[in-house]
Amino acid sequence: MTEFELIKGCIKQQANCQRMLYEQYSGKLMAVCLRYAKDSMEAEDMLQDAFVRIFNYINQFKFEGSFEGWMRRITVNVTGIRRTPLTRTISMPFSCVPKGKNILSPHTVFLILTALSLLLVTAGGANAATYYVSPGGSDSVAGTSPGAAWGTFAHAMTVIQAGDTLLLEDGTYNQSLNITVSGTSSAYVTVKALNDGQAIVSTSYPASPLAIRHQSYIEVDGINFRNSGQYDSNVYCATDGLGYTDTDGLSIYYDDHIILRRDTSNGSSGCNSAVISLCADTNSLVEDCAASGQGRVVFDMLGSQNVTVRRSWLNWTGPDTGGGDVPSILQIYDSSNILFENNIGSNLTTTSTDVFSIFGHYGSVSGNKVIGNIIYVLNTTGIGGLRDDAVSGNTSTGEFFTNNVVIQAGGYGGDEQGANY
Repeated sequence: MTEFELIKGCIKQQANCQRMLYEQYSGKLMAVCLRYAKDSMEAEDMLQDAFVRIFNYINQFKFEGSFEGWMRRITVNVTGIRRTPLTRTISMPFSCVPKGKNILSPHTVFLILTALSLLLVTAGGANAATYYVSPGGSDSVAGTSPGAAWGTFAHAMTVIQAGDTLLLEDGTYNQSLNITVSGTSSAYVTVKALNDGQAIVSTSYPASPLAIRHQSYIEVDGINFRNSGQYDSNVYCATDGLGYTDTDGLSIYYDDHIILRRDTSNGSSGCNSAVISLCADTNSLVEDCAASGQGRVVFDMLGSQNVTVRRSWLNWTGPDTGGGDVPSILQIYDSSNILFENNIGSNLTTTSTDVFSIFGHYGSVSGNKVIGNIIYVLNTTGIGGLRDDAVSGNTSTGEFFTNNVVIQAGGYGGDEQGANY
């Protein structure tokens, strides 16, 4: 195993790599400790402190200069810190202590260090790290600085963990950003542009520029997503034999606690697609974002719960990617407890669309709030400004519309079937 692979394994807290690192360098670092300690027992204490710090800060090693020298500096710094020796606070059965000796075996020291390292990570997220990716990067480097950035998102997903941040340097990435790592309630996984709007993730059919599936506690900030390519304009899509699948711009399915901030999404492709699609998502936030381009729906929420969308701009440009229903700017579909506030929806084409619609199709919906939004549409033929419907025996109850402005649209639609404002 190379030194680079060994360090990467320790960053990922792989026990075999931590053991190899300890066995390879403990003798050399013990020699450093003995120079400063008054006896071998104090040197053992120093060595333990040094390896605790090495394991917990190894993610900060920049792969610049000697790794052994970096560890030696940590060890020297430890020797100057006034502390309570770790070994003297550990209660051990007498039979575990080698007769005639007051020091721990290297194997026991390693186990103690590993346990302490895991405790520190659990308690305070001490191992949270920042990584970089660049259009001109390489997956063979450390990814820990702008000068040593990775080249692919796929590689980044094999390294980052809860609490980490992945920064996208400026430029165009012709690859999908598929986020396959979850965070925790106290340690989100964050993926963001180094400079808002300057990192462009661009794909064409059948790949979505952003895909998050079955993950939780993720934040995506300041990235410009683009999707283009084939689409099916047939009303029911595949009836013309083309057989395109839906390819959303932002494709976020079966997730929990997802945050999108200052992101832009342009376009979708395939059949019955959306520029932004949240499907079966819960407890999520979309804030200060913009979505525009072709697709049947600009923003589609299907079977989602407890989602807030605020201060975002949704613009339908066409063409329609089919699907059998009237195109729509916002579709709250079989979703409940959605807060949609202070957003702008627009359609500057001559094609009729719904604007903001709540629809209970396969299940009843309730508790949705549409507050303080502005709608601007050129075509007023056959259009619903604010629409609230339910069909097939389902109901729409407790929906709340207030302080919305509709300009040149068809006015307030809805109440056709089972709706209750």
